Parts: sequence; C-alpha cells; structure tokens
Amino acid sequence: MRNKRLFVVLFFTALALVAAAGSLSTAHAEVSLPHLFGDHMVLQREASITIWGWADPGERVTVELGDRSRKTKADSDGQWQVIFPPFRSESGPLTMTVTGLNTITIRDILVGEVWICSGQSNMWWPISRASDPDSIAVAADFPTLRMFTVPQRTELEPQVDCDGAWAVCTPEAVMGFSAVGYHFARVLQAELNCPIGMIHTSWGGTLAEAWTSIETLRSDPSFERILERREAARAHQYRSLFPTMITDWRRNWDQGDFPFYFVQLAPYRYGNRDPRAGAELRDAQAVALALPATG
Repeated sequence: MRNKRLFVVLFFTALALVAAAGSLSTAHAEVSLPHLFGDHMVLQREASITIWGWADPGERVTVELGDRSRKTKADSDGQWQVIFPPFRSESGPLTMTVTGLNTITIRDILVGEVWICSGQSNMWWPISRASDPDSIAVAADFPTLRMFTVPQRTELEPQVDCDGAWAVCTPEAVMGFSAVGYHFARVLQAELNCPIGMIHTSWGGTLAEAWTSIETLRSDPSFERILERREAARAHQYRSLFPTMITDWRRNWDQGDFPFYFVQLAPYRYGNRDPRAGAELRDAQAVALALPATG
C-alpha cells in the first residue's frame, strides 16, 4: 500500500481536521501554477503525478519534468493538467519547466513520501515553542526533508490555491515547522531512507465538520444540527462524523483508501465540561478504525 499512495494523512487531534485549499478566481494572461508547485517541492514516489494550472483558454502548454515531457491545451475555462508516470525516489533532484506564452521553471524537486499533517493546535504547535527548541534546531540539517505550511485563512467556498512555499529543513527554517510533523518525518525518513515532504495544514480548535465538504454534510440528516449551527450530544455524533470526514477526503482526492492515522484525544479536562465526555469521545474515535487503512 505504501507504494501506491499519493497522499497519506497523519492526524494528531481529536475534534477537527480539514485542508485549507480551494477556489480562487485567477486572471489568466500567462500560464500559472498553484503555489504547491514550487522550488524544493516533494512528489510522491511510485505513483502517477498530476501537474495542473491555468492559462488562456486554448493556450498550448508543455510541461517537462526531468527527462519526460507532456503537452496539453487549456480548456474553455483556462484550466489544464498533465499526468506523468511514476518516478522512483532515486530520480531527484529534478527540474520542471512549464511553457505556454511564458515559461515557469521549478528547481530542486525531490521524489519520496508525501504526507498531509492536519488537525488542531497540537499539530500546529511549532518547534520554536517546543521544549528546548535550540537543541532541536542545531541538529536539524536535513536537506531532503521539506515542509509546505498552508496559511490559516477562512473562506466560504473551497479554494483551488493557497499561499505558501516549500521550506527545506535547516536549523533556521525548522523553528517554524510543526513539531509533531517534523518529528514524525524524522522517524519516517530514518525508516524509509527517502525524501519526505510534509504538507502542513492545521488550525487550533477547528471542528471535524469544518474539514468536511458541505455536500457530504447535507447528505446525512443526522448532521442537520451542524448545518444549523446548533449545539449537539457531540461525542456521540463524532462516532459518525469522524468516519464521514475520512470517507469524504478519500472520495474527493480520488486516491483510493490511502492510509489515515490519528491520535485519540488526550485525557485532559477542557474547561468546565463533564470529564466523562472525553472518554466518550475517545471511544467514538475508535469507531473510525472500522474503515480500511486507518490506524
């Protein structure tokens, strides 16, 4: 399964999780790419690679990735995409050139494992606020470990692009990395001996429904209270809401049952809430293990 996935999801939160990327209106005078395609990016190894972007309607676009080349034409909405066959992790570093009326060149592309790191504040928490960050940073010279951090921004509609850039792991850059994401990547890299790319998108205190498409929420009558912004018996509702969110991600990303890992809520009393609610929620989380490729 590891060789077949394009995106793998790591969850370190109890109540929420949703990727912040969706539809921005873009004027197309020149060929352009989402910010996710940039210098130092990491592509998933041993899986088909889709490159997409925008241009003038009907504009011819050529994409060269390493020694491979693909040609296409922007559709009537100015959108285009090409698909490359899988690369192995030994293929990098690569250069990608996208040519239309203008030319874009992206350098230092690696091929390895790409993971999504999402959740609440415990995923957001940066190295700079961890215990003894200086000792972590001084040893953090790992040029094949990179992180793309999605800025926190609210939108009413799904977005097709987001700001951000890939950062190579250096003692200076690592201070802004998600601490959980960084340490997970280090363990993964030591085990797999390949480049690791982390796409970090988290926001403290967000709820699971914020990370789930509105169409999916509307399809289940039991989520009506969520859509009406009312309070609900939450822990019990999470038994169906969390698996629904996982299934929604898999359907929308069209990558099959990619591995999805999460961590149960810590035994911490949140404000004046009934402490039994935490235990009920942890039990509700365990229901998601009935889905394939979860852990």
